[in-house]
Amino acid sequence: MTAPPPIYYTWNGQAMEPMDRFSRLAEQSFTSGHCYKMMVVEEGERRSSEQNAKMWAMLTEFSQLEHNGRHYEPEHWKAILLHAWGQEIEFLPALDGKAFIPYGNQSSKMLKRDMVSFLEFIMAEGTKRGVKFADDPADHQR
Repeated sequence: MTAPPPIYYTWNGQAMEPMDRFSRLAEQSFTSGHCYKMMVVEEGERRSSEQNAKMWAMLTEFSQLEHNGRHYEPEHWKAILLHAWGQEIEFLPALDGKAFIPYGNQSSKMLKRDMVSFLEFIMAEGTKRGVKFADDPADHQR
């Protein structure tokens, strides 16, 4: 059975309404007796370049730590910390079928408030593990 195409809604100030070009499809779909899942996605302002710079500075400082007997680069710490923070990561099979590749450790699509939360998480984890973070006045401007 083929899944129906997604139905897009817009907020009219009082209720969610199907977008015009999908109205007929939405009506047919909701009266067909099938079960559907609705996802509400919040739009917001993306993380700032200052937040991004702060994240990479903190990840660089994190790279002084040893983890499981190794030192890791900032890019590796980003993936480790995003996973620990709770960001979902899926593993895709490599073309040769012999390995898996992590996908989903992106911060570029984060909203500003999520990035603030992630930076606070990095600070807390680093402090707990003995990372020496530079005293940065930007900390107080977030």
